[in-house]
Order: sequence, then C-alpha cells, then structure tokens
Amino acid sequence: MYKQLYKRTPAGELLLHIFPTEGSFDSPIPVVVFFHPGGWTSLSPEFFYPQCRNLAQQGMVCISVQYRLANGGDITPVHSMEDAEDALRWIAHHAVDLGIDPNRIGLLGYSAGGHLALMAQLRGREGVPMAKEIILYAPPAIFSSTDLVSSPADLDTLSPERHLRQIPGHIHWFHGTADDIVPFAEAEHWVAKAQELGQAVILYDFPGVGHVLLSDSRALPVITATVERVLSSL
Repeated sequence: MYKQLYKRTPAGELLLHIFPTEGSFDSPIPVVVFFHPGGWTSLSPEFFYPQCRNLAQQGMVCISVQYRLANGGDITPVHSMEDAEDALRWIAHHAVDLGIDPNRIGLLGYSAGGHLALMAQLRGREGVPMAKEIILYAPPAIFSSTDLVSSPADLDTLSPERHLRQIPGHIHWFHGTADDIVPFAEAEHWVAKAQELGQAVILYDFPGVGHVLLSDSRALPVITATVERVLSSL
C-alpha cells in the first residue's frame, strides 16, 4: 500500500490509500474505490484496509479515499462530497499510471461513505467517471443533518432523493430493516423511485439487522459473497 496526494485544501492535503494488485497484467485492470463511514465527521480510509487487501489479491486495484471531515463550522459534508468527486477525477486522469481501466470502476461506500459514492454519480459533474458497479452499505437517501450544514439549501444539495436520475452503473444497496440511524424506509422509497426511472438497482434487506451491517453475522456472509461476485464481474 502507498499513499498518493490528490488534492490540497485549506484544511490540509488529501490522500488516496492505494493497494496495487499483485502480479503483472497485459491490459488495464479494474479499480474499486472505497469511501469510509463516520457520519461525515469521523473515521478514516483505514476502515476499509482489510477489504482492500483482500480484493487486491483478486486482481484489482483498490483505493480508499481520504476526504474532509465536517467540523460543524467551515467544513461541511458539501466539501466531503466535492472531495469524493475530485478523487474520482484524479483516479480517471491517472488511469494509465495506475494500470487501471477507467471503464471498469467499482465504488463501495458505507453509511456516509455510501452517500458520497452515490452523490458523486448522481450529480454527474464534469470529469467524474461513471462507475460500472456501485455498492452501498446503509447510506442515507435524505440528508437531514442540519447541524452539519451552513445553510438550509445544503440539505437539498446533499440529498440523493433530490438528485434522483438514471445512471449507467448497477446499484447494490444493502440495508438492515432495524436500522435506527438511517431508516430502512428511506432505502425502500429511493430504490422504488429509481426503478421507476429504469435504474438497475437491487435492494438487499436484512430483517432485524441494524446499521452496523458488517458486524452482524446475519448480514456479513451474504454481503461478503455478493460483493465478491459483483466486483469479479468488473
């Protein structure tokens, strides 16, 4: 693993934590980009190190993204979202150096990180590559954290529900029905609306499971097997 600067901000430098795959390949290989959870305010790219190491051994480059964390003041989740987009721009621009195929991108995000991954695709900003597979663990479909934004308008800017449109990638949304942080009903509503638009999206529901999907034995085996199957198709 090595770290690569992708952006300088007033709050400091932002790094990509890159896990190259082992061996050599005759053609560019897939890349999976990870966005960590933490309510836009905490945790770090290290959260996904175990999954990055595992997938890198299976023939794909894995990158865990550092993004700015909201502080209740001058840094908000809008900045986090912009960082996610800039990270994807950097990765696509440096595809040759990374040995990756920019048409074979997978995104994986958990909670706030899932929100950032999804918004980076829904907003469709210039230069942001479209992913082939998008894996989301319990992301919010409605942004309602008023204490983290600088204006009410930011709530719409940050809400996937307000940016609903059909995108090229296949969305795989994992959510526990007993989630008391991000209600399961949000996922059901968003997925139903997306399907009406023709979006390729599957909602994997886990009865009785809460927000901590990756620590629940009722969900983890299904998630692990499904994610490996989906990403192997890249």
